[in-house]
Amino acid sequence: MARRAVEEAGELIGLRGRSLAKMLENLATMEARGIPPAARDVWPSLVRKVGNVAAHAGGHSSHDETSEALVACEQFLHFIFVRPLVRDAHRHSGRSHKPK
Repeated sequence: MARRAVEEAGELIGLRGRSLAKMLENLATMEARGIPPAARDVWPSLVRKVGNVAAHAGGHSSHDETSEALVACEQFLHFIFVRPLVRDAHRHSGRSHKPK
């Protein structure tokens, strides 16, 4: 499910590719959107890896790998959707917002 969420998010922000792997190759172009390297390089790849294991018969990921993939998915989605909204809200309110 996390893998599909990352794939859908990628499509919504304009990433193109016939597979999630191809879409992730295009994430390097997301630096201009303020997406940090972990969100571009590490988190989606971790979700993809665990998702691929789950998609094949007999595949098994450890509890730790699955938990890490869910956190990675959440963080990826946060940087794609939530953080820009918070930044824009602060910008429009006149307050300064410095990301952590």
